[in-house]
Amino acid sequence: YAAPGHCAGQAAHQGVLVTSLAVGLPNAVFSALLQGLYPDGSLSFFGEEGGILKQTIIWSGFTFLLGFLVVFRSSHAYTRWWEACTCCHRMKAEWFEAAATLNAFVSHCGAETSKVRYFKEVLVRLV
Repeated sequence: YAAPGHCAGQAAHQGVLVTSLAVGLPNAVFSALLQGLYPDGSLSFFGEEGGILKQTIIWSGFTFLLGFLVVFRSSHAYTRWWEACTCCHRMKAEWFEAAATLNAFVSHCGAETSKVRYFKEVLVRLV
């Protein structure tokens, strides 16, 4: 429930924004400091002959690992999404079957016709 004049999605969006800033801002500050302190890339760790930027096997391994993780997570999320859709449709079918069964059974009860009709109308509206 949202207070009048406020959007319920706005509060959730602000929470996501704050979380994203909390994760991204320190990394941005760190990279800006590195760029400011070493604008020509003169860190010995990066620039020397045996440095990490000169070894392509590290980058290809990292790229393969990152690609594998992205594909695996996307595939897993897609599978879960289809499972949720299937469960929702199964639940809808179960509710429809329950309403149809109640509708059939109430037709043979000994109550007044007006009450039976009212019950059927309420049942159909609820389902």
